[in-house]
Amino acid sequence: MTRRSMISGVWVGLLLTLTGLYPAFYLFVGRVVIEIGNHLQRQFGNFKIGVLDVPVSQIVLLVTTGICMMLLLLVGSIPTLRSGARGIKQGVKFGVIGSMVAGLTVYFMLIAPTSAIVAGKDLFAHRLSVMAAQYPEHMVVNFARDVIVVAPGRMLITLALFALVGAVEGGLVGFLRRTQDPAKRPTALLDVPSTLRGHAAWFAESQEALVSGALTGLALGALMMLASIWAIANASGATAEEMWLMDVTQKALAGTPIGRMMDTLIANLLVPMVFVLGTVAGGLAAFFPKNPPGRLGPRVVAAALAGAVSGMIFGIALSDQTRFALIISNQFMYSNLISVQVDPSMPWELGEFMTVLATAPIRTLLVYLVPLPTTFGVTLAGTILGALQGLIFSLIFMAVNLRPTDRAYKVRRELEQHPEVFLPRVYKLFQNSPMALAVLEHLYFGLRREPTKARLIGAFHTIATAPTRAADALEASATILSEQTGWKQHAEIAALHRILARGLKARTIAQLAAIQPMPEDQTTSLPQPLAKAGEFVSQIISEVKKIERVDDLSAKIIFLNNTLETLRQGRIFLEATKKQDCCASTYPELIAFHAFLDQTSELALAGVRDIQGCADLISELKTRTLTTAENQTLTVVLKNQGLNVAENIRLQVDDAPGLYTVVEGGQQTVAILTSQEPREFSLTIRPLKNEPLRVSWRIVYDDALNKDRVLDFGDQIDFMDAQGSFQRIFPIPYVTGTPLQTGEMFVGRDDIFEFVRENLFGTYQNNVIVLHGQRRTGKSSVLYHLNDVLKESHICVLIDMQGKAARGEVDFLYSIADDIVYTLENHGITAPLPERSEFEDSPEFFFRSRFLRGVYEALGEKNLLLMFDEFEELQKRVEDGKLSADIFPYLRNLMQHERRLDFIFAGTHKLEELASEYWSILFNIAAYKRITFLDYDDVVQLVTKPVERYGLSYDPLALERIFQVASGHPYFTQVICHELVAYHNDTERNYITTTCVDAVLDRIIERGEAHFKYIWAESSMEQRLLLVALAELLETMDNATLDDIAGVLEKRGRAVETTDLNEAAGKLEARDILLRSGPRSNLYRFRVDLIRRWIYATRPAYEKIH
Repeated sequence: MTRRSMISGVWVGLLLTLTGLYPAFYLFVGRVVIEIGNHLQRQFGNFKIGVLDVPVSQIVLLVTTGICMMLLLLVGSIPTLRSGARGIKQGVKFGVIGSMVAGLTVYFMLIAPTSAIVAGKDLFAHRLSVMAAQYPEHMVVNFARDVIVVAPGRMLITLALFALVGAVEGGLVGFLRRTQDPAKRPTALLDVPSTLRGHAAWFAESQEALVSGALTGLALGALMMLASIWAIANASGATAEEMWLMDVTQKALAGTPIGRMMDTLIANLLVPMVFVLGTVAGGLAAFFPKNPPGRLGPRVVAAALAGAVSGMIFGIALSDQTRFALIISNQFMYSNLISVQVDPSMPWELGEFMTVLATAPIRTLLVYLVPLPTTFGVTLAGTILGALQGLIFSLIFMAVNLRPTDRAYKVRRELEQHPEVFLPRVYKLFQNSPMALAVLEHLYFGLRREPTKARLIGAFHTIATAPTRAADALEASATILSEQTGWKQHAEIAALHRILARGLKARTIAQLAAIQPMPEDQTTSLPQPLAKAGEFVSQIISEVKKIERVDDLSAKIIFLNNTLETLRQGRIFLEATKKQDCCASTYPELIAFHAFLDQTSELALAGVRDIQGCADLISELKTRTLTTAENQTLTVVLKNQGLNVAENIRLQVDDAPGLYTVVEGGQQTVAILTSQEPREFSLTIRPLKNEPLRVSWRIVYDDALNKDRVLDFGDQIDFMDAQGSFQRIFPIPYVTGTPLQTGEMFVGRDDIFEFVRENLFGTYQNNVIVLHGQRRTGKSSVLYHLNDVLKESHICVLIDMQGKAARGEVDFLYSIADDIVYTLENHGITAPLPERSEFEDSPEFFFRSRFLRGVYEALGEKNLLLMFDEFEELQKRVEDGKLSADIFPYLRNLMQHERRLDFIFAGTHKLEELASEYWSILFNIAAYKRITFLDYDDVVQLVTKPVERYGLSYDPLALERIFQVASGHPYFTQVICHELVAYHNDTERNYITTTCVDAVLDRIIERGEAHFKYIWAESSMEQRLLLVALAELLETMDNATLDDIAGVLEKRGRAVETTDLNEAAGKLEARDILLRSGPRSNLYRFRVDLIRRWIYATRPAYEKIH
């Protein structure tokens, strides 16, 4: 990245130089060297725009200046883009690097020569002659001060300005690219191939060699620049020109910081310092990188870079001195011309050549061109010298094993000679070297010809540096070590790595308990810290196994706390190991052990929270009767049935207009209510009527999972003279196992009956109806009730396909005929039942042409309605070979041609939802109606009507709670009501409250209704996992997304693919088990909360779900 930004900076600098040449010549050089300015005017001429006569030179100036400004906007942007920087920090870094390189290029090629020419303006204006062949001394001194002394400061200012521009532009580009995914360096050594390309990718961001070379070169270059100035000012030449130049330089330095330094003792040491540092600069550049990517190459590169940088800086200093000499060179030319005139032996052509060189345009051209090869040559020489020094010193450093790459080479040679000590040698490295991980990096790539050893080294490094990959790395190392039977300690290390890998991969307590502890004999030969860590892991797993061996929740909590204590002791051991400094570098296994402790602590704490759950508060009114006194004292009992603590409990009792007012105790607070702890509250009310009162109150509390949880309660109190007598209800009127065959307990479903009438008698008649819905939603009860709904127009014959024995068409059609005859007899209609033998020759023909014709005559004006319950059984009979598939075309023929015969099919599917093609014959002529749950009014009627004659009444909150947990599901509503009547019989309570409802819900869940088990049995593994995860989430939230569910499953170690999870959710929604908040919502909850409660209470461990 750095190299790209530097190269981009060079190109941007060159473009800026080329486009800036014309503005520099036009604005600055042309005003100093008049000949050039006049030439530019004459060369381009003028350009006419209407009546305007514009010089073309100004148009070119405008264009080139505009291009320069555009390039300035790219001076930091292009290097940042080329480097691939992301974010403000990286953008600023690479913007500054690229722009400083661009600024150095522009300064050397454009700014420095242009500044020199501008500084020599007086010299160019001063005309020399043979008689006056020397510039005034003050002009030369001022010029020398500007070009030689001030120039370095000008260069620094230029670089600072370019750096500022580059920082702003680079930061902006980095900010705009912050959301793009960067090409990241691999984080786990195990994921990198141990090849040369992998080596380059791993060390791609290593900048130590570049930084070392650049800093060393800058230091040497600065000394060489100062030494060159000192050399000019202290020249001991014999010629008059050299003495004059020395005198001018000394006067130019006078009063400047550099000049004051030249007067000190340090100035006399500059040349020796340059000599000494120049001799060892390459070695210093090769020495400073603490972790070079390679043994030889990066060190030589650092030394070569130091030589190049120092050579370039020295070349720039020589260039300034060269420009000084070139601009005043015509003074020496005139001296030579005098010599030519005095000495006739000198050729006159030389004099003419000198005259040409002394002209201002030629000198200007030379100021721009001559320093280029000079600086290039000095830089090249410095690069070659630095590389040679780097090569020599690198060989020395390699011999004394200074850096990780050198130590890795030594370890590799040892392992080649003694492969059996591979593991002890690696652990010795951690014991003795603080840079053991860096050594492993180089050893990994050094062993590329031995991939097994290289992969093991990569695993060790990954365990220590990449926590998210530690489990995979441990598993990989365990597999490799188990195969290396000739290595010392291979079995012990493999066992330790395997148990740590399984521990890190465990997502539940049960998964931890399934791990086998390490045998004691496999820890004795390990290094002491590793042996101790292995003992702790085994001890922790042993404690976890105890948790799984008991069912009592209190015992589980005790063992979980024991596990947490063992984990704490493990952390104390790790801290003690760090303080003892027993190893120069931390063993990778101890890092993995630390991660194991953290993860197991989370699981143990989650287990405690899971067992304890949230607080579960119930409340009831202890006061059952009132006297005729004006003020009455009531006692409310509150109890925490949960395993967790309830905090900040607030009791709120408000006035009930028209019934009572609260005199005292309407607002009360309790700080803490522990598990199973009861608490009584007393309050005083003033009844406004002498009749039974319904008192309502609210409890608000906090617990570990909820804050400000709200519970509403209500109960009824009778006055002493108004108490109703208790009546035992027997038999219990609610039906939970069989369809409702009479109308006494049947409520609602008017929409279904209207649908049937509309299709049988409406404008667009349809004699085939399909009623579909989930099990236990009342389909069979609807069919039974149709006898009363359609008694004026139809004889309804119920055909129960589950109880229908059929071993062929003869049996099947004969049994239907038997059902028809039996139903007619119940309606007082006589119709003969043919003998079975009459069906045998042609059952289809006889049933239709003989039997049905006789039935129609007996029906009079009525039609016959065949109601097939559990119609999917037809397909099963065909698939079992008990019926022929021809039964489906036969039924369709009856539907289409028998005018007095109607059909209703009831089942869990629509016809087209069935997998077989048989049903395609029928489904396109059927009308469909879905049987869903009861609405609130129907539920209230179902709950209250059957028991109101016994004096049993329900609190409104109790009715809401029943509807909330059963959602109007007919079967579950009747199950709850059945248990409430049993509760009434046991407690002799005539008023059912929410506390009563909650009590029977626990009884229902404990008993485990068969339909709960049916739902679980009919669910796939993915659906079961989804149900358990959702039940866990809904303990603390109202709805959950599939992402929430996926997160829980992943955390529990049972991740499910997104597509499988979506499919499972869709099927559960179709089965009326799950419900979404809206058609496009991704929020799910249970359709029936009672199912959620059962799943949460009886949920198995995640790893046991199959």
